[in-house]
Amino acid sequence: MKTMNRKEFLSAFNGNRESVPVWFMRQAGRYLPSYQKIRQNKTIKEMCSDASTISDISYMPVKEIGVDASIIFFDITIPLEAMGYNVEFRENIGPVISVMDKGRAIHGYELKSDNYSLYDGIKLFRSNHPDTFLYGFTGGPITLASYVIAGSSDRDLGQTIKTILNDPRKYRDIMTSLSEMIVETARQQVRSGADAVQVFDSWSGSLPYSLFIDYFNDYLLPLSAELSSLRTVYFSTRTSGYMSLLSRTHFSYLSMDSRVRLSEAYSVCNKGKGMQGNLDPLYTTADIKVAKHETQRILEDAKKIDRYVFNLGHGVMPETSTECLREIVGTVHSYGK
Repeated sequence: MKTMNRKEFLSAFNGNRESVPVWFMRQAGRYLPSYQKIRQNKTIKEMCSDASTISDISYMPVKEIGVDASIIFFDITIPLEAMGYNVEFRENIGPVISVMDKGRAIHGYELKSDNYSLYDGIKLFRSNHPDTFLYGFTGGPITLASYVIAGSSDRDLGQTIKTILNDPRKYRDIMTSLSEMIVETARQQVRSGADAVQVFDSWSGSLPYSLFIDYFNDYLLPLSAELSSLRTVYFSTRTSGYMSLLSRTHFSYLSMDSRVRLSEAYSVCNKGKGMQGNLDPLYTTADIKVAKHETQRILEDAKKIDRYVFNLGHGVMPETSTECLREIVGTVHSYGK
């Protein structure tokens, strides 16, 4: 089966699908030999600072794996630099966040001071690949806040939760400024040529119940309303117990991890949301027959979902083989044919 063009993907995204679209989170990454070749000569920061590199890497999975859409190659933490933070990438650690100038207060997002090339990369991609559906993306509020508060990845939100409880004013100030930045970067990505925006809120499910409710009411629901004019996807993990809440957001789609049945999530949402997911990334490291069987099971489970995009329950792993992903794409494309 051939890869969908932009018009076909958009039609499927809106629920008028003849077949199931497929792409993968972190599909433009370390498992690709072509990516590794570029990475040998450039740092992550250098790659994310060059529009041509951003565009080229973003398109690699369409060309090499056969997925139906691209997601722009970038990092969720880099926009923090336009707020006065310094972002470094350290081997085996990832993004490390610090205050750029300790004598200067952290400020709101300043688009005019934004000299990184995310938007130029999107514009160049759109010029080079006008017929390919393109996702932009941004971090979710609590996930970005965790990097700011902890200074690096805080997956269990331990440092973040301590700040919420012990310094609520600091937390509110951070969340307010981050929410404004997220809205502006999402809108600007669409203005630059992205067809939809995915909000990566990977660690939100680590919040205790009462704090998640506060987070939802104070930040997540208002954020979704601000983005309601855009095509959006909200990705989170360990949030299956909050489906009835998430169904109240204004996001177009909910991207689910592998801990939930898509059909059940869809039912809890009263069939009002598009669904994306949710093959566990570990299956992409298993025998191809096993991966294809699980892919088929998920497709069967999702067959009555009006708006559905096949994806993983989290990002592609570095040890994933391109052959396995090609076979998964082929299984999705041939489903129901």
